[in-house]
Amino acid sequence: MFNNFILDTWFILIIFIIFIKIVIRCYSYIRYSYLFSVAVERFININGVTIITYFNFKSLFVSTFVKWCGRKSYIQIIKTVLYVIYNDSTFIGNYTNKSLCLAIFEVNPVNNLYVAIADPVIFNYNDQISTNELFNRIKWNDRASNNNRNITVIIRTI
Repeated sequence: MFNNFILDTWFILIIFIIFIKIVIRCYSYIRYSYLFSVAVERFININGVTIITYFNFKSLFVSTFVKWCGRKSYIQIIKTVLYVIYNDSTFIGNYTNKSLCLAIFEVNPVNNLYVAIADPVIFNYNDQISTNELFNRIKWNDRASNNNRNITVIIRTI
């Protein structure tokens, strides 16, 4: 009987260790997972010269373990914006040889107020700037570490 007790204890301990390893692997997988929807909208100024483009990022799923506004999520947002700008034919035609102003806002879902979470950054379209270089140029405000769900990126030609 004592032998069965020791065997049962070892069996429960092994199952518990396997369970903990599975939970740790799931956590490390979910830790940086986030999904967001992107809506690209364009607005042409009344004078017909200035094109303003809005990139609306809305959080669809964020794990409870993940901060939505962490460094990796901002890099992913900037990477998406640069990919669309440099690969979409309408952007290539409209933005070539122009300076662009990029501003990042968070949107309060209750009252729809836009609050700047970074200072605007001006860069030339022809420079083909990388994601990390653009991220390092951005001067982030204190509000960038909050955990709001909606981020809007506005690009305007200068």
